[in-house]
Amino acid sequence: MIGSGVLIGALNIKEMSYLHAEAFSARELKHGVIVLIEQDVPMILFIAEGDTYMAGVAVGVKARGALGVAISNEPLLHNPDRPQNLAKSVSVQ
Repeated sequence: MIGSGVLIGALNIKEMSYLHAEAFSARELKHGVIVLIEQDVPMILFIAEGDTYMAGVAVGVKARGALGVAISNEPLLHNPDRPQNLAKSVSVQ
């Protein structure tokens, strides 16, 4: 469920910039809308404390090349040696 503050934020962005803005829950974004994310698409992500699912969504958005800004009340640290949802392969020559 999307909080009313996030919906109002998207509306404010539309009113001030005359640019398209939408608000999506993390689950909607991860299972559908993420296909629309491409290089240099601007995004604002609100991540609640302890919300590992949304932190994973942020990693996926970044991997697609979006220009993301994450707003959270805790540090967001990502270990690059342990990427999620990526297949690892070894080349033998």
